[in-house]
Amino acid sequence: MSKQQQLELDAILRQGQLDVGADVPTLRAGFNDVMARVPVAGDVHQKPTTIGGVGANSGRRPTCITPTTSWSWNLEGLPSSHNREVVVHRTVHEAPVGRN
Repeated sequence: MSKQQQLELDAILRQGQLDVGADVPTLRAGFNDVMARVPVAGDVHQKPTTIGGVGANSGRRPTCITPTTSWSWNLEGLPSSHNREVVVHRTVHEAPVGRN
């Protein structure tokens, strides 16, 4: 994320004015409003989802995304140590069917 993108995101989130003391429906509506203003890169693939039986869509934008590339390390679950090599794994994901 570029510094310019960070500044833009920071400005969007600061304008949100979420009332964290509000009831759940009001808080959810406010959160959806804020998230609908956050830009998403064109290469981020999204799909509708639910969490606990509740739709997890934030306005026009679902909260579940599929990355194009992900990185992982220590998949073996070994203890951290300065005297062993860290093996990093890169995974390139296919776009979900029907989403471009």
